Amino acid sequence: MTGQIWKRFQGFVAIGGVGFAVEALIITLATSQSFGLPAVMARLLSFPCAVLVTWWLNRQYNFYSRDSALSEGVRYLATQGVGALLNLAAYVSCVYAFPPLAAWPIVALGIGAGAGLAVNFSLSYLYVFRKRKS
Repeated sequence: MTGQIWKRFQGFVAIGGVGFAVEALIITLATSQSFGLPAVMARLLSFPCAVLVTWWLNRQYNFYSRDSALSEGVRYLATQGVGALLNLAAYVSCVYAFPPLAAWPIVALGIGAGAGLAVNFSLSYLYVFRKRKS
């Protein structure tokens, strides 16, 4: 990886950590006794929130985008859908294949996040944030 790509990757991972924290907080609250949502339903709520937060942070602080926010946001959402398929498949597989993980959905969330990382970064770097400052 070249220096610039490596720097962007590190920023992408750090911002992904913020997205993970957003999801973890929402999932924890949604699955708590107060709200009582099943782990998979909680994920359907948390994921769009994390996508919005990570797009904005990557746009502002990692890729320094100069593109139209609307067109870029649409591209980001579409490409995140590809990574989300991997991410959600891993999450759901963990929850159903290993029933104890339903009680600890944060572990399944971490496995899902790892599964989607390479795809999400590659598509973001090559396609979404194509109009960026060097």
